[in-house]
Amino acid sequence: MSDARELLRRGVGDYVPQPDGFERVLQRRERKQRNRRVGAGVVAVVIVAIGAAIFISQYRNNPTPATPVLRPPSGWFVFSATERGPASRESPRDLFVAGEGVTPMRIAGQAGDTTDQFCGAIAPNGTTLAYLSMKGGFLGQSGGAAQLLIAPLENNGSLGTPTARREIHPDDINACPRWTPDGSRLAVIDAGRVLILGEDGTASTLPGISGVTDLTWSPDGSQLAIRQGSTVSIVRDGSPHQVASGLGGEDVNQLAWFEDGLAIGAAEPSKGGDPATAGAFIRIVDPSTGDSRDVHVGPYGWVDGVTWLSDGRIVFTDSSDSVKVVDPRGTTGPSVLLRGRLLGFALSPDGRSIVVKELSDAASPQGGYGFVVVPIDGGPPQQLVPDSWGAEYADFDW
Repeated sequence: MSDARELLRRGVGDYVPQPDGFERVLQRRERKQRNRRVGAGVVAVVIVAIGAAIFISQYRNNPTPATPVLRPPSGWFVFSATERGPASRESPRDLFVAGEGVTPMRIAGQAGDTTDQFCGAIAPNGTTLAYLSMKGGFLGQSGGAAQLLIAPLENNGSLGTPTARREIHPDDINACPRWTPDGSRLAVIDAGRVLILGEDGTASTLPGISGVTDLTWSPDGSQLAIRQGSTVSIVRDGSPHQVASGLGGEDVNQLAWFEDGLAIGAAEPSKGGDPATAGAFIRIVDPSTGDSRDVHVGPYGWVDGVTWLSDGRIVFTDSSDSVKVVDPRGTTGPSVLLRGRLLGFALSPDGRSIVVKELSDAASPQGGYGFVVVPIDGGPPQQLVPDSWGAEYADFDW
């Protein structure tokens, strides 16, 4: 029926045009689009509701979600310390890790315990830590046995389950464990003897050698240099071969071996007067021939912390409370990297910086310390660990 006839039959007020085929297609498309918009809105509301429920649940369980701690670009720095505040040299210490932008975290020991955790030594790969643990008090006070432990140092700074454990007997003056350059073994002093351990805990003692106070590995890890009082020897095939004698200023951390030779921190034997004013020098020994030469660094009594840099220079400390660097191939004297009440340093893994332990009288009645990072070739020092981390006596490694 035509629209005109329908209009006449029903009247204008009742007339509703019937859509043709094209109009019906348009209507169906509009309904589909409307349904899609409604469906998308429902899905969005559901997703938001689920997300809100998850967030609320997590917030209730952990109101301040922790940001994961990751290994700093320059690696972890490990040190022993009383937690904070007043302490004496006899206070038991715990082990902590720190790094650029990372607040120190305790990884071994507990607040208030009587176990001394000390001598942390990081393997060259940066993922394994050796350290000593002695129950009953500070090293040299209890006179008892200590445990040498080897454990994974995780990316988040935590210490994993020990993979090796060995009883040793440290002396009052005791060098910390020394890893081979490839990290496959370490050497430690056990009641004056040299104990060598594999990463899996297998151990052997160098026979016929005693009275050792310091040691270091050769660059290829096949030989050891040891100090016994005023003499220094190189151990090849289990036998010591003396390369220096008559050395004064005995301490630890005085031996460093590089492709340019074995460096020995020493001083002229004291014959009365103030030992701290004896002539200090670094003796460079050719391990293959035994030839040596002395690099005089001043009237400072001793040379500690002897460390080769990759460019052939040597970093060290002396009784002037300074960290210095000297080129043993040159004719000029040492230059000062940092001056103050400094108590040792450690080289960064990339060899570009050192971390220095700095004593602060204001930290506690007995003194405390902080750690600062100093670039080798210039740049301002940066505070790594705040002052007031307890006792003066602390070991550390980077």
